[in-house]
Amino acid sequence: MEVVLTPKFRSTVKKLRRRYRNVTHDFTDLIQDLQDGNTPGDRIQNLGGAEVYKVRLRNSSARLSKRDGFRVVYHVGDALISLLVICQKPRCADVQPIRIRNLMRELDLA
Repeated sequence: MEVVLTPKFRSTVKKLRRRYRNVTHDFTDLIQDLQDGNTPGDRIQNLGGAEVYKVRLRNSSARLSKRDGFRVVYHVGDALISLLVICQKPRCADVQPIRIRNLMRELDLA
């Protein structure tokens, strides 16, 4: 499967890279896992049947536990996996389904 970084995801990574140098390296294992056909993380409900997952990633730059690391939300399509959101806990609130639906609508994924 092909994994694509959405424009919103890329801009957030760019901002996070200023503070956390290894942020790009931290999610490369996730990309490899997704390309291998795995779907790590928890499926997000209430999205009208869309296959969207939230996964925790370790923040190796901050030396925090996985619980306080990054959150990545991704959408699994027929032949394409789109990385939608990345945020750093505890600074970001839980990603709400309405925000994910709006982003998916913008990207024409829903």
